[in-house]
Order: sequence, then C-alpha cells, then structure tokens
Amino acid sequence: VLQWHGEGIQAPPEAVILAHSAHYPAQAFRAGNNAYGLLFHLEMNPASLEAICKNCPGDLARVQKTAEEICAESMPHFETWAARAETIIRKLVGEQA
Repeated sequence: VLQWHGEGIQAPPEAVILAHSAHYPAQAFRAGNNAYGLLFHLEMNPASLEAICKNCPGDLARVQKTAEEICAESMPHFETWAARAETIIRKLVGEQA
C-alpha cells in the first residue's frame, strides 16, 4: 500500500496493532471487533497518485522526491496493491476474499 502522510496516529490503549513501520508504530490497528484505524491508502490508483502529487508539493519537498520519481517507483506495484486492498476490504466487511 502507499504511505503518504505527515502525521501519525496513536492507537487506543486496548487496540491490537496490525501493521507498523520504522517511523510510525501504529500504521493499522483494530479496536474491539468492528473498529479499524489505517494510516495508509488502500484506494490509491495511478490517477489519484498523480492528483496527490500535484496537490501536495510540500510533501514531495519534505521527502526530496519529484512527482515523476514517486510515480515511477509506484507504478509497478498498483496491480498488487489493488488486489491486496480488495482482500482487506472484503475481510473488513465480512465477505469471503
């Protein structure tokens, strides 16, 4: 999945951490049986990535990358990301993946 954020989230004390990174200890969590918090973009596709690059130049400057670099690095992964996103969403709503 694509990570594009400048802020972190703090999971509630009772939450189960489902994903983390070196920079953010809570990338995804579950609180109880039905509440989830996600700090990444399941919905990202090439058009939305281009839009976010266009509208968030400060974020690009912070990571010292151009829109072209981000898109080139991301393009090979969109098919895999879409399949994973569908699996995650189906599991969240209780459907068979």
